[in-house]
Amino acid sequence: MASKAYGFSKERGEGLSRLLDASATLGQSNRGKMFPAARIAIARAPSGGIAARSGTTPGSATCGLYELSSGSLVDSGITETVYNVFSSAIANNAYVIIAQDYIGGDWYVISEDCV
Repeated sequence: MASKAYGFSKERGEGLSRLLDASATLGQSNRGKMFPAARIAIARAPSGGIAARSGTTPGSATCGLYELSSGSLVDSGITETVYNVFSSAIANNAYVIIAQDYIGGDWYVISEDCV
């Protein structure tokens, strides 16, 4: 029988490695969990907003990450590419909640202010 070899991109290989590391640390009380807790953040869409998904291609934009300081949202000085998988665009300068994909490390909009 012939052997088969499979290749992964560096990013997917690193994601699989993190997944395997996380699964190795799952205890009895965590049975059934696949991933550790999600990383979430507050981001602000740029002045052009974030485009809606087109077919299977998410919209994306470089967004500033914000943190709460003395009761106010302040720019952390960190920017990230944020993907929008929703069928509606994100408004200009809107604050959104984003979550990081554990395997690939990308950031995705998971909530926008409903107005």
